[in-house]
Amino acid sequence: MTTREKQLGAGMVAVLGLVGLVFGFSKVNAWREVVERRAVAIELEEVEAGQLLAERGLWEQRAAHLDSELPAYPGRGDAVAELLSALEESARAAGLEISNQRITELEASPHYRSSVCELEVQGLFDAVGRWIVTIQGQRPFREVGELRLVGNKQQKAAVTGTVRVVQYYQPKEEES
Repeated sequence: MTTREKQLGAGMVAVLGLVGLVFGFSKVNAWREVVERRAVAIELEEVEAGQLLAERGLWEQRAAHLDSELPAYPGRGDAVAELLSALEESARAAGLEISNQRITELEASPHYRSSVCELEVQGLFDAVGRWIVTIQGQRPFREVGELRLVGNKQQKAAVTGTVRVVQYYQPKEEES
């Protein structure tokens, strides 16, 4: 090999080495960014875990309260019947008309069971508002999960409301 060919070969090796370094550094930077993102995510998880651990007593107290206060689940049919009759009775007492009652879903988790129904009520705006307040609360463990009100064009003070009501129970069924 001549001197010129040796110089050309050395130049090619140097250029290939530089190109390899550029690609290598870019790959190392990409890996470093992935590792940094993972480190930040792990740090956030550690902070969240620490906060939850600090709140542990509160959540244990809440769980004990719910275990002692939530009504026992009477079974699917009875739970739905109880919820619908309670809603009908309270609506009649408030001077409202009920229509389109339907059970939308039954939910269960390790921490609660629930009956869910949706119904339409018609009446004066103030009466519907007061009724909504009375049907939900901690003692019956009931909540209004969704509410849509539409004004009545014939009677200005009247509304038609679609209400989704959830009744919560203990996660276990009553033993008969």
